[in-house]
Amino acid sequence: MVIAEYDIASTLTSHANPVWAVGVLLEAFATLAACIGKQFFRYAATSNNNNFYFVGIFLVSIIDPIFDLSAYTFAAQSIIAPCAGMIIVWNVMLAPIVLKERLTRTRLVAAAIVTLGTVCTGMFGNHDEFEYRLEDYIELFTRPAACSFYFCFLVCCGLAASKYVHGDRTQRATIMAGLGGALAGNTYPTKAAVELFMCLLPRHEAVVGCTPNPFLSSVAPYYFVLLAVVLACTAIGLLALSLRENDALFMITVYEGCMVATGAISGNVVLDEWQGQTSTQLVMYTMSILLVLAGLTLLIHGENAVAMIGTEQQRLMLTVGAGAAKAKEWGGRAREWGGVACSDGARVTRRAWEHLSTHGVSAFSQGVDVLWIQGVAAYERAVELWVHFRQYEAPGKSAPESA
Repeated sequence: MVIAEYDIASTLTSHANPVWAVGVLLEAFATLAACIGKQFFRYAATSNNNNFYFVGIFLVSIIDPIFDLSAYTFAAQSIIAPCAGMIIVWNVMLAPIVLKERLTRTRLVAAAIVTLGTVCTGMFGNHDEFEYRLEDYIELFTRPAACSFYFCFLVCCGLAASKYVHGDRTQRATIMAGLGGALAGNTYPTKAAVELFMCLLPRHEAVVGCTPNPFLSSVAPYYFVLLAVVLACTAIGLLALSLRENDALFMITVYEGCMVATGAISGNVVLDEWQGQTSTQLVMYTMSILLVLAGLTLLIHGENAVAMIGTEQQRLMLTVGAGAAKAKEWGGRAREWGGVACSDGARVTRRAWEHLSTHGVSAFSQGVDVLWIQGVAAYERAVELWVHFRQYEAPGKSAPESA
């Protein structure tokens, strides 16, 4: 294949790569090690045992790169980067067993969609192998198309950062995982470093671009290695932070999906691996990437719905709890006030009874005395009048008027 836009196009060689499947197999082992290591990050967060972080770092930082870098020597980035999505399959299989996480229908369907998209990108990606020199990589990385990709990627990172500041806990964890996956998907410096590393092996004179040795004639290979290490370490750090906030089934799927999409785009834009593909291959490859993004969208939408339900349940529980606490408080106050009222009522009643007992008997006695005196006086007066009438009673005489 000839890339016409380069001045150095005549130095590039490409050929059909019959061993690209070996690269895919090596990447499968790499994703298995990475999946187990990342699940150890989550287990360390849930069990509060930081020792598992070291096991996870060993698997992710040593075992995974060994197989991953080896895979890049057998296939193009546009093939290997999407195959990294196989970690989603391992994650769906292992997370319910290892981490006891719940495999919801949304998570299962989203993982299946992302996996299908990953397989399709491997099928319709560029299977040709290119042999680049150091000058070719520098030319590729500084093209206007590559610079446009860098600019768009930085803009997306800035938007994600602004969303992170104003997002809730689930949104922040999702952004960290997605941003980490996007950084990990920029594997073009890794691809360049691995290819140029062949110049350090014995009999490197037979390798294209190793005369003179680029590690001895330029500092650019060291920048490639440094950039690859910084991107990988930052990506793993962001994923580890996101796993402290949410389930591995959610975070790792977001991470790997963003890595697949970014790796596919950067491989075709920065490394120009779309050249030589037929229109049908390009359309199917694009649809495969869109399928991966559709799976991620479904997953994020489902997790946000679950998070909203959980938030409403927590809010309802807090409301019920606050109402119960308020009712308990007012019940205590009612009992307190009722006790005080009963006590005051009993005291007033007792005082009234004491007052009635003391003054009522005296009043009753005085009343009886008054009634007795007046009754006796009235009786005596009646007897006196009766005697008087008897004395003056005679025929023809009337009784004198009473005085």
